[in-house]
Amino acid sequence: MLNRDGATESLWQHDIPEYKSTNQPDNNFIYDVVIVGGGITGITTALLLQQTGKNVFCLSRTTFVTV
Repeated sequence: MLNRDGATESLWQHDIPEYKSTNQPDNNFIYDVVIVGGGITGITTALLLQQTGKNVFCLSRTTFVTV
């Protein structure tokens, strides 16, 4: 769970278990794009780029995702 300022918590984070990423990056793979930030903008950008055939690596504060 992400605690932004420690004082507030998003409603969507309230009752969900903490997410643990199981993805491991392939160190021998060349990605076309690296996106820093896994919020709605970063994930949407990653999805749109993936739909055009790009290999995308998305970094977030606590996890990373390859698409």
